[in-house]
Amino acid sequence: MNRWPDNGGSRQLDRSVQRLFDLSALALELQRGASSQLEESFIDWAFEALKKYVHFDSGFWGVGNATADGVPVVHTHWLHRQPPQLMVDYIDVAPHDVVFADSLRSLGVTVIADTRDGRLDAWREYVGRYHIEHVLNTCDIEPLTGLLNDIALWRAGRDRPYTEDERLFMQAAFPHLIDACTRNRLTHLGRIAMPRIGGPWAAAMADRAGVLHYAESEFPRLLTDEWPDWSGPYLPKLLGEAIAGGRAQRILGQKLVFKIAPMRDLYLLQARRATPIDRLTAREREIALHTAQGLSHKDIARLLNLSPATVRNHLAMACRRVQARNKAQIAALVQIYE
Repeated sequence: MNRWPDNGGSRQLDRSVQRLFDLSALALELQRGASSQLEESFIDWAFEALKKYVHFDSGFWGVGNATADGVPVVHTHWLHRQPPQLMVDYIDVAPHDVVFADSLRSLGVTVIADTRDGRLDAWREYVGRYHIEHVLNTCDIEPLTGLLNDIALWRAGRDRPYTEDERLFMQAAFPHLIDACTRNRLTHLGRIAMPRIGGPWAAAMADRAGVLHYAESEFPRLLTDEWPDWSGPYLPKLLGEAIAGGRAQRILGQKLVFKIAPMRDLYLLQARRATPIDRLTAREREIALHTAQGLSHKDIARLLNLSPATVRNHLAMACRRVQARNKAQIAALVQIYE
């Protein structure tokens, strides 16, 4: 016969159910915020959203990789309620960061740490300077890109250690936070760099050295179609060299098509599988794009300094290349794939 749990069991069950509701509410808020929040303030917004369920005084959110010795290499980072000098000072104590080392050994698992347990004097002085007494740290590495995502939540009070309940909640919330941040960055930066993002395209961001900073899940999978032996965080040589050129461009590979556009101090990359539309010449693609925008043959002729007959001939050839029956069909294809 089934028995109802005693009062202690009921309270534990009630708490577990409440945390499920909390996680669902946070995940929904992050999903909405990924598209509605400004890119430059998203991390602080996400930290404040998380504080409703796990209290902390300050925090760190970073993207990078780890050396063979387990030392963090930070590509991009954000500090929440801490001064920029914290990261400058961190360079000297990074090899002694055993909290990060513990997280690196337990990828995807949130780690609780007391920063003053068994540390060197330099480390204790460092965490004391920035009032970091207790840490809730989570990091994980994306297998294909090699990108390491790390979120640390810091508490200042010695008498306020993190609980197992908070640890488990942060562990469950971590992938939602990372996914929301990636979508926020790619969506907003993509809107500025290029009007179209999404559809058949998968997007990523990289720096001038060809190191990935963010990537939609489909992007690394597409890269392994073109380069089966590729793994991140550095882009394949072809894309790395293209980025080093510092200009917007389109690249046609064996199986994929890429678009690259500079965006502030990073570069937006978009990739999709090649289709018949990619057989068009540069002039045919240009005319097809103008046709998709609703321009007439005469309008396009004036814009490109061509005769209407030449425009008509280019468009007819483009239709034959992609087996489109008329300009409406080729315009639809261009809108999908360009």
